[in-house]
Amino acid sequence: MKRFKKILVNVLATLLLVVGCFGLSACKEDIVKVKLNVSVYNYAEEDGAVIGQQNLTLTVDLYRHVAKNTVNKMIGYINDGYYNNAVFYELESYPNQIMLGDLVVKGTAGAPELNEIKPQISGEFEKGGVSGSNLVAKKGSIGLWRTWTAYDNSYNESNQTMHSGRATWFLPTNTASSTLSGYNGWFCIFAQFSLTGDNAKAFELIQKALEENTTEYVVYYTGEYKENAPDENDGHGLEYHIVEADNFKEDEIEGLFEAKDAQQVCYNHHKVSVPTLASTGAVTAKITSAKVV
Repeated sequence: MKRFKKILVNVLATLLLVVGCFGLSACKEDIVKVKLNVSVYNYAEEDGAVIGQQNLTLTVDLYRHVAKNTVNKMIGYINDGYYNNAVFYELESYPNQIMLGDLVVKGTAGAPELNEIKPQISGEFEKGGVSGSNLVAKKGSIGLWRTWTAYDNSYNESNQTMHSGRATWFLPTNTASSTLSGYNGWFCIFAQFSLTGDNAKAFELIQKALEENTTEYVVYYTGEYKENAPDENDGHGLEYHIVEADNFKEDEIEGLFEAKDAQQVCYNHHKVSVPTLASTGAVTAKITSAKVV
């Protein structure tokens, strides 16, 4: 009987050890897979004809063990359909990266529109004091775009900049960019995807769509900035506008917002390049749907 009890105790101890090891492993690497269904125009020819619009899948790993709060927020936004119909675009003055999330397009044609403005997320990156969040910005990674706050033209001297962002992603297109190397430690890189197979094809075509033909738009805001309303969906009480760049007449716009003091420069007017078909103006690279799997 004593021998049986001793064997039972040893077995239970072994089981607890195994379970504990699995638990620690799960804590160290808590990876959430997401499938981004992408609609992208393929300019390549097949049998003499342009292939046209294709539906592809980009599979992404979200690293909850690196940035728990950010990833949990992203999962919630994905489940709510936030990234459905989000447009891939480029942001002027920020080369070597593709943006995604804050611009959406409805239907097969029409100009992009502003997506819902989400609340700021506390900065889960190395310079913000979060260990384990020091993944680097490189091709195949995904980071959360910062909510820049104006501060003596440097932006990195104030604790007001210690926000990861809201819900807009940036996807580097160049592994060795000197510009992107300056991001390291200052941005929350919360996800990665492999550059092989279907992922490689999807990302290559997204990049190609942005190279082949784009329409330039200017995003701008008007109105009076409200300091005490940082997370309202209208963006500090400002009114959002987007027009084709040729139609933007800065000197004719009444109440054009320009950030000053501690106001957020993300609400200054800026130019974006959206991939479109030259013939119809239809957006040629967007997320049709996103799903946690």
